[in-house]
Amino acid sequence: MEDSELKPKYRYILDGISQIPSLPSIVSRILGIINNPRSSAEDVARYLEMDVGLSGKILRLANSSYYGIPGGITSIQRAVAQLGFNAVSSIVLSASVYNLFKNSENSQTMNRVTFWRHSIETALYCRVLAHLRREDLDPEVAFTQGMLHDLGALALDTAFSKEYAVLVDVARKTGAPLEKVEKDTFGLDHGQIGARMLERWGIPKEVYIPVLHHHNIKADTPYRNYCLVLALANSVSHAKGLVLYPQQIHLGLDVDATLVELGISSTSAELLMLFDEELSKAKLVMNLLRS
Repeated sequence: MEDSELKPKYRYILDGISQIPSLPSIVSRILGIINNPRSSAEDVARYLEMDVGLSGKILRLANSSYYGIPGGITSIQRAVAQLGFNAVSSIVLSASVYNLFKNSENSQTMNRVTFWRHSIETALYCRVLAHLRREDLDPEVAFTQGMLHDLGALALDTAFSKEYAVLVDVARKTGAPLEKVEKDTFGLDHGQIGARMLERWGIPKEVYIPVLHHHNIKADTPYRNYCLVLALANSVSHAKGLVLYPQQIHLGLDVDATLVELGISSTSAELLMLFDEELSKAKLVMNLLRS
């Protein structure tokens, strides 16, 4: 398809996606405060306390066995200080995006429950991999990338449900990767759409660039290791059966080769055991994000 044919559709898709509501103003303000290097835990807590739902989630997370912080935490300020800004940002952004789409109905293309299970599972796997990598990756940033990596697919299915159903049917019948059929049809794939939405919301590059490239592990970017972590976590979750639509073709990565490239000494078998342990510990996190 020539570029001249893609441009009208390209604009049409971007216009349609722009109609999806943005994050609530209080959430945008909280994230802005968190991303300001001069902000303190007190500054973040002051705005979090304006949203009872989010502040409740932060307190429950801080007191959960998942983070293992000793002693009962009763104040938002202490919770922010103990969890760290990136963990707070992750839960605020992930929960807010879930709320943004939670009233959208299941389509004939995408089961929403399975979609969120896959997103949360991928996020948890990203967190494990970032911990194993240690050197240059923040586990909470990696968690956020995993949680939001398929945001573009959700947006496309919400804004263009009929067109997306046809597109997915083409992918299913031909066996072509979904992202290729998206790009051939719309001029953009779901990674590009998700990254554009996150950029529009003021989310930092370290989150949206890996979302952009999660199906292109050869991308030349300063965030390459985050991209590898996200691609591997996504691939393992799909291999375990959590796909965006029934009969989705799964093109898995070479897990051991990717671990070597990341400098992680665990074998694929050891990694899968760690992933299962993380899932068993993370039930509260999963419920928090979906409540």
